[in-house]
Amino acid sequence: MIGTWQIFLASVIDTNDAGAQPPANGTTIVIGPDGVASIGGLTVKQADLELLLGFPLSLYVNKIDGKTVLYGLSFDRRVQGGNREVVGLAGGALDDNTISVEQFTSTQSPSAAEAVYVRSRYKLARVSNAIVLPANVSPQTAPATAAGLRDVLPPLFGR
Repeated sequence: MIGTWQIFLASVIDTNDAGAQPPANGTTIVIGPDGVASIGGLTVKQADLELLLGFPLSLYVNKIDGKTVLYGLSFDRRVQGGNREVVGLAGGALDDNTISVEQFTSTQSPSAAEAVYVRSRYKLARVSNAIVLPANVSPQTAPATAAGLRDVLPPLFGR
């Protein structure tokens, strides 16, 4: 599983968002020996994401075992006037160069009774055995409006 992968055949399989889009085909995901290392060119280590967001994540899971990949994170900032956001994906190797993935994303604003969610399915195709990691992040590299995961990891939210 270690290497550089790209999303293809992405589709939405369940949602309550009329404008839902699947994750962006062609998005590069790098998997290192410790799990998912970067998505769309952005490092996704817990400390780096927390630095970009400016607050701690309430959940962070990042595991691989050679056959499966599990990645998930969430936070709840509704008390502070922000959103509750969740990203989770689970994938299984179909062969040495293909991983089948199912992903869940959701966002709930402080005033919303329910979260807006999207379940997507896609495949990852290996494009290289190399692990090319992005440089360490700093607050200056964050998008100007990085209030949440949707801003930091837009390829996974389909936006």
